[in-house]
Amino acid sequence: MPAAEPDGVHLIGVVGCGQMGAGIAEVCARAGFEVVVAETGPATAAAGRARVEASLARALDRGKITDRERDNALDLISVTTDFDRLSDRDLVIEAVADGVPAAEPDGVHLIGVVGCGQMGAGIAEVCARAGFEVVVAETGPATAAAGRARVEASLARALDRGKITDRERDNALDLISVTTDFDRLSDRDLVIEAVAEHEAAKLAVFARLDATVRRRDAILATNTSSIPVIRLATATSRPEHVIGMHFFNPVPVLSLVELVPSLATDPETEVRATRFVAGALGKEVIRARDRAGFIVNALLIPYLLSATRMLESGMASVQDIDRGMVLGCAYPLGPLALADLIGLDTVKAIAESMYTEFKDPQYSPPPLLARMVEAGHLGRKTGRGFHSYG
Repeated sequence: MPAAEPDGVHLIGVVGCGQMGAGIAEVCARAGFEVVVAETGPATAAAGRARVEASLARALDRGKITDRERDNALDLISVTTDFDRLSDRDLVIEAVADGVPAAEPDGVHLIGVVGCGQMGAGIAEVCARAGFEVVVAETGPATAAAGRARVEASLARALDRGKITDRERDNALDLISVTTDFDRLSDRDLVIEAVAEHEAAKLAVFARLDATVRRRDAILATNTSSIPVIRLATATSRPEHVIGMHFFNPVPVLSLVELVPSLATDPETEVRATRFVAGALGKEVIRARDRAGFIVNALLIPYLLSATRMLESGMASVQDIDRGMVLGCAYPLGPLALADLIGLDTVKAIAESMYTEFKDPQYSPPPLLARMVEAGHLGRKTGRGFHSYG
């Protein structure tokens, strides 16, 4: 126990085990207090426990604590769905995310994802790591195998970096099924579309989901980064249950999700989606109006296109443009390296969607970007973009 113990404070309770709640529980346990953390359901409790374990693993790797101190802290923390276990606490700290109702995502237990590329694989992984059973639909055996490999490789990296344990990796893999049978999405409570950023392809997916998913109030979400959600919603007979749920790449690393309700989205759908993303997955939510580009890409894409035009005009080299923004503005990546990470085809598709909506020249893809996409130089995923990747 601490040398200067607060009068009568021995037993600590925390409500909510998101980023803040997990951190509060950890510091209390590291100070020697016995801590009970209350969460809304099994999935959020498992995700919260995983956050604590990952944070303590990082502290151990950095020499901040010993193996014994980590084990002692873990022994002192109990994450539960039984709110009554807070009844004997001397101090209870509420740490529920701002603006998120303190309730389990209404009836959201079974998750579907359409597409297992970079984004779909990442979304499936974070859902499984939060304890959800996930079915991912792909177009054929080759793409399904490649998608499964992406998930396995990402979890292996997380294990190597001490973010998860062997058991957590195995549990996540057990919860993810990648299939070519679209009908396996029929029993899902939430399906997230994550196919390439092409409007026609996404419209076809939503029409098919409408015919396949049996639960009439299931949430049909799109991971689109630029296409207005209402266009996709009108491909279904239930636009009130369609919402934008825009994750960021790499999904297991970046905490942000843009939630984008359309004019037709029912407020209850938005509430349920918020509970799932912020409560169950522990992501940070910002809300955007349903217009091409939403918030982040409306700011980001003109920056990436300006860097492309600067290169195209001969004003500076690839290396100097990127080094200038990294060293001069303390950005982690330069604009051209970031475009490579996103995928030049995706950058072009987002720009085209925004230009179609606003007719603003700043959103028009430069000829150099178009030529690179035509050449198949799409960035990291193809090994060559503005930079080369071995």
